[in-house]
Amino acid sequence: MGTTEIRVHGVAEWGPERLLDRPIVERVAGDREAGFYRPRPGFGDPVGPGGARLEAYRWGALTGGTATRTFSLVLLLPFMLSNIAVWMLPVAGPSGAAVRAICRLLAATITAMYVISLVGVSVDLIAWQCAAYPRCLEGRRGISWLASVPPGQRLAILSVVPIAAIVLIWRLGARTLRLPEDAAATPQGVGAHRLDTPAFWDTRILRLRLRSLHVAVALGTLNASLLVPPARNVSRD
Repeated sequence: MGTTEIRVHGVAEWGPERLLDRPIVERVAGDREAGFYRPRPGFGDPVGPGGARLEAYRWGALTGGTATRTFSLVLLLPFMLSNIAVWMLPVAGPSGAAVRAICRLLAATITAMYVISLVGVSVDLIAWQCAAYPRCLEGRRGISWLASVPPGQRLAILSVVPIAAIVLIWRLGARTLRLPEDAAATPQGVGAHRLDTPAFWDTRILRLRLRSLHVAVALGTLNASLLVPPARNVSRD
């Protein structure tokens, strides 16, 4: 049995060529995000000074990426932390189900707060309050046309802003369903106990369920916000 020396770079990413001190290397496992490299045969000694086979592990792409990926991670961070909080609980006991339900409820409130913050600006502040007062629309060409639109239509038009924000979160959340750590081509379910079982790492069923739940909470919050003003007017009449 031989010995393999695996060289791993730090935060400042080094290429596998520099790690192995060989001009040409080849990837033997992994992918472009994270992979293992060895010197290509015929382009340098594959064995190090101590007699061990040289191999480099490059993982820098896991923490880097495009601006879109960075923006999506920052925007989704509160939702991710709220969803993984349930996995930090102790082993389920008599009160485990209640605590998990509270964690899920807290995660749903974060989604509702995200929608309410946008509704408060677009639907409430602009469509409902500002558009009803001519002095508020003076000098604001972008929203001055709302003065001639009935209140119900104003609410419907400006609700496009929170709907677009919900679609943005939905699209960004869809990216996590295509991450490279998904071990299987089709969902196998959740509940495997062995680390070497592909189903142990395949959580797409759970992520699809949570994604659908958060989208439903977001749309429900928006619907409730749009129904409050008409309901108040009916009660006053």
